[in-house]
Amino acid sequence: MVLTRKRRAELAFQEKLYNADIWECIASFLDAPDLARLALTARFFVPIAMDERLWKALSLKRLEIGIGSEASKFRPHFSWRELYRSSFVTGSHSYSIHEREKHLDWMRIGAFTLVSGKALAAGRLWQRISKSKRIKLDESSALCLVPNVLPGIWIADLHMTRCPVCNLPACPGTMQTLDFRNWELFLHEEYQNRTWSFKEIGIRNIRENCDVAAGAVFDYKRLIDKDTANSGILNFKSWTAENGNYQPASRVSPFGAAGCTNLQKNGGLQVKFYAMHAGVGGPVVAIRVSQQLF
Repeated sequence: MVLTRKRRAELAFQEKLYNADIWECIASFLDAPDLARLALTARFFVPIAMDERLWKALSLKRLEIGIGSEASKFRPHFSWRELYRSSFVTGSHSYSIHEREKHLDWMRIGAFTLVSGKALAAGRLWQRISKSKRIKLDESSALCLVPNVLPGIWIADLHMTRCPVCNLPACPGTMQTLDFRNWELFLHEEYQNRTWSFKEIGIRNIRENCDVAAGAVFDYKRLIDKDTANSGILNFKSWTAENGNYQPASRVSPFGAAGCTNLQKNGGLQVKFYAMHAGVGGPVVAIRVSQQLF
């Protein structure tokens, strides 16, 4: 069959149009909704739009994790596309999956890494932490050491929730909750069906006026790390909101995340720490710090 000049030109154009290398380059500049639309246009684009390399880059970008960083080297057990969806599209925070009736508002703090297997949860941020001083885990410190933590990338969120039924004499009706979770948590069936749940691991009562309700989780062995110091997360006065500003503030470091909200004059805070284990004897996959006014 002899091809006409016009037909040869058409075939040459189609060959250029459906060049996989070119479209892979174009797709690397698209965001998630655009990749989804691209996959719907033609069968040719489906494997390009589903490329795991693209979804890894999108996920790390949204989590503000640099390519080549220590955090980017963790290999997930699920696909990057599933991780992106669970982190930013459907069920992007814990109260969108369970206990929706308790939820009022929220903000994403950011992502960090826990690598040592041990975390320090804090319900107060004014305490000076340094190598020269041993960290106190008593009632006044409002700190809780959490062992057997699953290493990996963790995501931190700050929530305003309705106060649960309690025995406190004066409850204002709302409480601040900080959630810290392993990035793969929402994709586990045991979390979805509530086989895994939070268990209380500590209570700290601060019986004095608290200017802020603040909480954080740090990698215990990287707390005094140079990257942590450079992030300014331990210099609390540098990033907390000014007096009279009651909007939440937050800060993330490579090995920790913190959030706080200014308070009006009060009688103190009750801080509760919770941990979620991946089954009996399994590693901790989520940590929660709740703060409620006396």
